[in-house]
Amino acid sequence: ALSIKEDRVSDKEIVRIGGIIKNIKSIMTKKGDPMAFVDIEDMHGAVEVTVFPSLYASVQDVLVADMPVFVQGQVQKNENSAKLLADSVVRIDEAESKWAASLHIRVDTEIVQEQTMDDLLSVLQKYPGACKGFLHVCIPEKTETVIALPDEMKLKASVDLRQEVNSLFGYDAVYTVCAPVHSGGNGNGKNRNKYNGNGRKKNGRMKTA
Repeated sequence: ALSIKEDRVSDKEIVRIGGIIKNIKSIMTKKGDPMAFVDIEDMHGAVEVTVFPSLYASVQDVLVADMPVFVQGQVQKNENSAKLLADSVVRIDEAESKWAASLHIRVDTEIVQEQTMDDLLSVLQKYPGACKGFLHVCIPEKTETVIALPDEMKLKASVDLRQEVNSLFGYDAVYTVCAPVHSGGNGNGKNRNKYNGNGRKKNGRMKTA
């Protein structure tokens, strides 16, 4: 996970961080709307995340102690402290399906047989979704040919799909490339401000357990 306390993260930048929820303080605003301050802990320490009322109602069931989550939001940082104003909060096991932009499958021609490719098609048809799919057909130490799956065969990135394909091939064949970080979140919150920024996971691979 990216620590928002690191020097390379700027004030007002939009980032995604992952960690474990360690403390939750729920309060009511002056208008009587619930919101929360949540401590997210990762290998770098704890970061306070503010969950405003516009987001709180849709993620309340995720705000549970010891829940592993990904949070997307805007950094508020000064010389003495850093915190995150959340736009999205998702369980780690759901992050891939919400943020993945494309799904890639590495096909090792020395291992994968023609029948296995037929079986792969059957597996992929079980997971329709919004992700563009790509096959990376590899002749080890020689060539790699990238084949884009047709638009009518877009996929849903998920742990189940990953496990089925990896089990079929007998090796770790699947990875996803997640969408750029932006202020739109995952649709479970409303933007408070208009701003632009780039996060650590832009055009990067995302893997979940």
